[in-house]
Amino acid sequence: MNNLKEVKIGAIKVEDTQFYQLSSNDKKFFRQLPKIEDIVRLGQEFERNQTILAERMAFKSNRLRAHLTAISDELSATTRELKAQVFSSDPGEGDGSGHKDILDLLNIQSENQPGSSKLSAESA
Repeated sequence: MNNLKEVKIGAIKVEDTQFYQLSSNDKKFFRQLPKIEDIVRLGQEFERNQTILAERMAFKSNRLRAHLTAISDELSATTRELKAQVFSSDPGEGDGSGHKDILDLLNIQSENQPGSSKLSAESA
């Protein structure tokens, strides 16, 4: 039985001539073992699939990074425009200090864009 344990862990290799001298339980055990070619093929397929998935994830991550950079640039430009509009208003407009209300400016801009809704302090 000690040899059977060593065969199970792969320390001893059983040749075809020795196979027929084994008991029926041992033969059944060896017949149920997967073939090494199948295991190697499955490992190669797994590696190939993982490589494809990693490349796809890298591509999507780069696309997402570019999209987020574009959004960040657009937000920065909009912020600069709003700041310029707030501080360049006439002294008689807005709250009397020469500054317009930022929500009023955003609502004016959103009226020019279709499908946008009015902003309020409660919606913020």
